[in-house]
Amino acid sequence: MSINSISAQKPSPGKILYRYLSLCTVVIAALMTTSQAVGAGFALMEQNASGAGNAFSNAAEASDASVIYYNPAGLTYLKESNFVASINVVLVSIDYVDQGSTVAGAFPITGNNGNDGGVSVIIPTIYFSTPITDRIVAGIGLHVPFGFATEYDDDWVGRYHGIKSDITAMHLNPSVGIKLTDKLSFGAGLNFKFIDAELSNAIDFGLAGFALSIPGFLPGSADGKVVVSGDDTSIGYNLGFMYQATEETRIGVHYRSKASHELSGEAVLTNVPAPFAPTFFTQSITADVTLPETVSAHFYSTLEGGWALMGNITWTRWSRFQALAIDFSNPGTPDSSVTYNWEDALAYSLGLNYLLSDSVTLKMGAGYDETPVSSALLRGPRIPDADRTRIALGFNWKVSEKVNFDLAYTHLFVGSAPINNTDDQTHNLLGTFSGSADIISAQLSWKF
Repeated sequence: MSINSISAQKPSPGKILYRYLSLCTVVIAALMTTSQAVGAGFALMEQNASGAGNAFSNAAEASDASVIYYNPAGLTYLKESNFVASINVVLVSIDYVDQGSTVAGAFPITGNNGNDGGVSVIIPTIYFSTPITDRIVAGIGLHVPFGFATEYDDDWVGRYHGIKSDITAMHLNPSVGIKLTDKLSFGAGLNFKFIDAELSNAIDFGLAGFALSIPGFLPGSADGKVVVSGDDTSIGYNLGFMYQATEETRIGVHYRSKASHELSGEAVLTNVPAPFAPTFFTQSITADVTLPETVSAHFYSTLEGGWALMGNITWTRWSRFQALAIDFSNPGTPDSSVTYNWEDALAYSLGLNYLLSDSVTLKMGAGYDETPVSSALLRGPRIPDADRTRIALGFNWKVSEKVNFDLAYTHLFVGSAPINNTDDQTHNLLGTFSGSADIISAQLSWKF
């Protein structure tokens, strides 16, 4: 493969303005939905469909404008303006089997196994790029790099740990790629980050009343409920390099910065027994969440016979995520804090392409994501994470010289996830989670 050259003809300022205004119209209209974590922790790998068939190992291929997310230096390999829209349909299943959950070390917690806690969702992404000069390409992307969603029955055995959990972090990512030399490219982008969260769980007022010797109260006998919601914005950045080592092989590295958020919102409390109503009532809250930085390295190499080999390794600094703390505005309402103590983790993937014909490329890939959860004592039902393996198949259809269509299928095998977690009210959730996910990804890429 030779280095892709960029058209030497600079678009007129009017044409560039028109393209960006057109993109903004589409971005404003784009529907960004709740996301279920399908990478380790609550990272989302599903940022396009052209990489889905390779298990997202193809960042160095730089085949379309979605490279904005994976490495903006790859923009310099795009010769024409490019609009990309993708959709990922994620079908998730999370099952739980209880093995004797208790409260205060003695009382069994009643309730079922929560039904299926997985939330199936749609994750859309959108990208646009256009050459500015023969060595500079600008672009913008809208994507969701972090998110998770789980939801169990209100009366399940783990209701005091969590019922509904829904966090989505969306990025608007303007970027630029610059060809520094004929072989070395640099890329950078800003990340305007929007995070939205909703968390709910039961409150065991029966236990609190029992501890205070209030007549008629027993553990589990008087459940209330709290629903916490909040949002925040922040700014980060990402940087990347791409190097054309030979005509057949290019390599790249990419860094995306952390993001510190202080969410503000409201806690709505319901079914609060009269003795506790003066303390537990609807009020404002704040919560701190830090989204971790990532570093990735990737390669892409064409081989004889129409084959291409590619790979990616990504390090995520999950040790940023030590606790989830919620501060209530009323000084008399006890604040909430859940300890996670996650560890840094790696994700690996390899992929192959086979050029079946001038218009059809077959894709395949496999990946492995390490979980940042170190033990059953620190695993929670909101994010019952475990090591996961992904197997992917897909194809690219070159519909015309200007239009490409990608379709991919991915299956995630999630390892068994034992839990032995005790909250600060002595509710011990003891059991095992298991899960899987099927993902169907489709993408349309238009060059003009």
